[in-house]
Amino acid sequence: MAGWRVGAVVGNRDVIAAINLIQEHYYVSLPPFIQRAAVAALTGPQTCVHELSEVYARRRDVFVAGLRDAGWHLDVPRSIFAWLPVPGGGGSVAFADELLRKTNVAVAPGRWFGEHGEGYVRVSLLAPEDRLREAVERLSTTLGEP
Repeated sequence: MAGWRVGAVVGNRDVIAAINLIQEHYYVSLPPFIQRAAVAALTGPQTCVHELSEVYARRRDVFVAGLRDAGWHLDVPRSIFAWLPVPGGGGSVAFADELLRKTNVAVAPGRWFGEHGEGYVRVSLLAPEDRLREAVERLSTTLGEP
């Protein structure tokens, strides 16, 4: 259900009232099929969740190890996204454009995610391991060490 954005809020009555006021103008109720899917996902067997987590962990490890071997310095992500520092502290939009132009690897500029994202680019780790290895190879051979 990645991307379906199902959630709930619990808290102070006044805060919840303010959230409801704003929420009503931005969103429409979740369709019933998504609500039923969310209930099934949260209350059903979790084996597939653990299996998928292992797949994502392997993908993350392949990507991080490959970039570290190539001289990149990055933290091990705790999600399905890796944040790569922009070499030399340049702008994330320009660096994302450069990566796409020189390597055909698409990343999201950190700037798109707020002021603290500037100086980084975000890489999705949802691609299969072989594609992530290919991305690492392209980044390493085209740009060299960051």
